[in-house]
Amino acid sequence: MPNSFIEQESKLSSRRYYIGIWIVTFCLFAFGSIMIFSSTSAQQLSKGLPVMQFFVTQVAAGLAGFLFMFIFQKFNLKFLEKVIAPVGLLLALFLLACVPFAGKGENGNKSWLLIPGIGQFQPSEFAKVAVVLWFGLRLGRCIKEGSINHIGHIFAKWESIVILLILILIIIEKDIGTLIVYLIFIVGMLYLSGCTLKVMIPITILGVFVGYILMHSSDNRWSRVLATYSGECNIYSQDTLCYQVNQGLYALGTGGIMGVGAGASRSKWGWLPENKNDFIIPVIGEELGLWGTLGVLFFLGLLIYFLFKVVARHPDPGAKMVTCGVICWLVAQIMINVGAVLRIVPVIGVTLPFISAGASSLLAIMMALGIVLSFARTASNADMEIVKQKMPRGVVATTTKPLQTSEIQKIEARARSANYSSAKNRRGSENTSRRRVH
Repeated sequence: MPNSFIEQESKLSSRRYYIGIWIVTFCLFAFGSIMIFSSTSAQQLSKGLPVMQFFVTQVAAGLAGFLFMFIFQKFNLKFLEKVIAPVGLLLALFLLACVPFAGKGENGNKSWLLIPGIGQFQPSEFAKVAVVLWFGLRLGRCIKEGSINHIGHIFAKWESIVILLILILIIIEKDIGTLIVYLIFIVGMLYLSGCTLKVMIPITILGVFVGYILMHSSDNRWSRVLATYSGECNIYSQDTLCYQVNQGLYALGTGGIMGVGAGASRSKWGWLPENKNDFIIPVIGEELGLWGTLGVLFFLGLLIYFLFKVVARHPDPGAKMVTCGVICWLVAQIMINVGAVLRIVPVIGVTLPFISAGASSLLAIMMALGIVLSFARTASNADMEIVKQKMPRGVVATTTKPLQTSEIQKIEARARSANYSSAKNRRGSENTSRRRVH
């Protein structure tokens, strides 16, 4: 069997995941934009404001995000490591350093910068892309060098100091939700890289300690924690700290299995605070029911599945770790957002990826997916460029084993079928030619 057939099958398989990420991203963005319009139109109408305001902002951010995805997926691994990662970290640090002096506050957090003529954006969201990219590539290099269990070697670069400064600036902003997401994907990347506990435990303890201090630094935050875990937030509670969570649960209960119908939510008429951001899931559950809510989670899970496939197929440890970082980032935000709605974790202001309103969050996630698309696009080519060895019947084996035994058997069966059909067609053509001659 020719090696070109194996290469063609490998490219085809990687192409499926590449296209799958594009399709699922578009579906999530489109559905999220529609639900943002549904959840905000009632309040905007009652206040005499433009009904399409938040919808147009989200669509504009999504279109810009698709442009960034298209651009980022063209970058190769070397360019990402040498140029994009360090420049991104320095730019993120500069923007975050501007926030304490020129930033705008919202809900007790001062984490926004205003661009005249465009609007406000959140630098800490874009910093996630740079941190995930650089840290993933650094872990990949340590894996190659066999020094993944030496904490000093992992952080023995000037970029590590930049990441530390970024985290300190986020602490100064008092954005506890964003900080927790950072800590989760950093610890998650260390775990998935194969680090031992002696590396992970100090970082985890430090993160928990900082989070505890930040929670205690605000009476409102600590009251939310106590209200969530002390049992005070039951369905009969009239406490203002429990109001948002209770209204979200009322909305989910009202929707039931099938929902009350698209656009027919009653909670969005001023009853449910932040129904376009942190608590958009209750609006979806009320209008589209349990099936609609599970559908959203299914598509988010499908996107994560495609990302795991990129991890499994790409041979470079750096690309694997960057993709793992994006997975941990998405999982962290999904779990915190849904957990807050279900009263499992305190409400700390974390958006649901693609679904909640927020141009900064949407753009940052789509930039990260553009980087992953570059890995998905080049995975099949990288498979064939590693150390190649000939196996019986021409099967190509690599040190990273991108093709499993079952896949090889399927490919061999297709090749035999293709060769048989080709030979049969060739014999048929020869017989036809002989008859014509006679």
